[in-house]
Amino acid sequence: MKKRIGTVLWASGLAGLLAMSSCAFPYGRAPKPVVSYGDVGTGNVAESQKSELLVFTRKTLLSMGDNPSVEVNEPYEVCDQGGGVLLKVRNCDPVTGQSPTPVSLSPGKYLLRYEDVAEIKECTLTVEPRRSSQVDMRLLHKPAN
Repeated sequence: MKKRIGTVLWASGLAGLLAMSSCAFPYGRAPKPVVSYGDVGTGNVAESQKSELLVFTRKTLLSMGDNPSVEVNEPYEVCDQGGGVLLKVRNCDPVTGQSPTPVSLSPGKYLLRYEDVAEIKECTLTVEPRRSSQVDMRLLHKPAN
């Protein structure tokens, strides 16, 4: 009887440990660090009829049915300054494959978030009235210390 209770307790403990480890790291991977690249000001700005944003990210292949695959920019998020997600931007037109996708935004300050290979990149961008802002998230690098 004591042996059976010990086996049940051991199995319960092992099951609990496995459950905790799968919750902490989904799909068996450690979480990516979030790295802030600070304020990029207004980005590269051009005159425009409306306030819009273009964000360049890493390229990936998009299969378009019977047509050949095209390279498109990966998705990103536009957040308020507190980090609340305002828009999840697919960053390519599902029909034409045009990439990156222009996004119309009200003038103001936004946090951009992009999940790169090794980290989640964040930067703050100011969108000005009647200006088209561009940011290349691939080029954000921390200066060497």
